[in-house]
Parts: sequence; structure tokens; C-alpha cells
Amino acid sequence: MATLGVRLVAGRNFRSDEIVGHGQLGAFQPAVIIVTKHLADSLFPHGDALGKQVYFINATAPSIIIGVVERLQTSLVDSETDGWAWNSTLMPLRLVDPSHYYVVRAKPSRLAAAMQSAPAALYAQDPQRVNPDGTGDDEVGVQSFAQIRAAAYQSDRTLAILMGVISIILLAVTGAGIAGLSSFWVGQRRRQIGVRRALGATSRDIARYFLIENALISAAGVAVGIALAYEFNRWLMGQFELTRLSPAYVLVGVVLIFLLSQGAALAPALRAARIAPVEAIRS
Repeated sequence: MATLGVRLVAGRNFRSDEIVGHGQLGAFQPAVIIVTKHLADSLFPHGDALGKQVYFINATAPSIIIGVVERLQTSLVDSETDGWAWNSTLMPLRLVDPSHYYVVRAKPSRLAAAMQSAPAALYAQDPQRVNPDGTGDDEVGVQSFAQIRAAAYQSDRTLAILMGVISIILLAVTGAGIAGLSSFWVGQRRRQIGVRRALGATSRDIARYFLIENALISAAGVAVGIALAYEFNRWLMGQFELTRLSPAYVLVGVVLIFLLSQGAALAPALRAARIAPVEAIRS
């Protein structure tokens, strides 16, 4: 736990006599385990996870929860682990397979030096050791956790940037269309606006009229968009087992669309508000 930097919030740490050797083959069934608070609350919502027994896959003996750590993310970052990304378990097992991953904690100012000295220290323990240099497809070499995390989320980050650029382009096209359509309405109603100004309407009344009209049209479009989004999401859930669309995303999207719509219609509305009453007598 000291190496990973996790904090124990309940229970105790492992004792040295509880740590045993284990290979990759065979069922994992340690006598005691430490779990994250997220996992403890998921398994035992009443907050009484300490002392409870759980079973791992193919295990014939239970494992007793002796400690709870505050937070620890799993090593998997694909979409299939979204629901249990924080359900981590620490086991008192020392891997005895020929291949190992070592984690070394270093001060931030000494990180580069620690990364350079780690291979030499491992060679000193075993001269026949083979340390990957990171050039092969399955070789990671010596990396910092920042590099590991960046590599793990590289595809997600690229996809997010791509979708962000596409969204910005679509929003810009939408805003330009709203502004153009609002300008067309103002041009078509110059005489009507002049009549209203002659009858006592103020510039603020004219601007408010166009903004309210644009808001009503946007509200209708947003309502249709929400219905289509949830229906499309329901279809994706059935076809590809994707997660349910979060209402928070929909709410943020609605707010952004309304702000974009009103902002695009603001300039034409202000231009309409500057039309003089004399426009009513012009052909």
C-alpha cells in the first residue's frame, strides 16, 4: 500500500505471515484481502464489510475482508469495466512466475534517476535477468505511471478529440444556419416591424419578440432531439450492450444548444430592433 500510495480507511494491513507465493495458474483464494471502499459499499451497503467473507471465481475457500482502502482504480480501462473501475482488491500473494512487473515508488524529483537505476538493481539480484527495453509489441520497459496512464487512455483521448472537433464543426454550422434564418426573417418583416414601432413598440420589445420566437422553435427542436437521442441510445443498448445515456449529458446538451441558438439569433434581433417606424410607409 505504501508503494501504491493508497490510504487505509478501515481495518488493518497484511501481516508478513499472511503473504504467500502464487503462480498465474490455479484459483485465487487468499485467506485475507483488502478492498476499496467503492467495492466494500457495493458488496455490503450497510458499511459492515470488515470481517465478511467473499469468494473469488473458482475458489473453494472464502477470503475475509480485513481492510478497506479509500480509492484504487483497476488496471483495465476499456468500456466493459465502466461499472466497476474502482472495484479493486489487494491480495497478499507474491507471484512466483518467471515474468514479473515491479512497482517502485520514488520522489518526484528523483523519478528519472530511479527509472535509470532500477534495471541495474534488478541485474544485481539476478545476472540472468532479461529486462525488456520497450521496443517489442509486448515489452513495456521501464515506464512511469504517468506514461502508463497516458498509453492506457490514448485511444479514448484520440476519440474524444475527434468527436470534440466534429461537435464544434456541427455547432458552428448550426449557429450559422440559425443566424442566417433569423436574418431572413428580419428582412421579410421590416414593414411589420416598422408598423409595430409606429404603434409604440420599443426596440427592446422587437428584440424580445425575435428571441422568444427563436427560443420556441429551438425548444421544439430540442424536444425532438431528446426523444431521438434516447431512442437511439436504447437501440444501441440492445444491439451493442452500451451503457444508458446519462441525463446529465442531455441536460448539458440542452443548455448548450439553447445558449448557441439565442446567441446566434441575438445579432439579427438587435438589427431588427434598430428598424425605424418610417419603414411602415415604405413599399
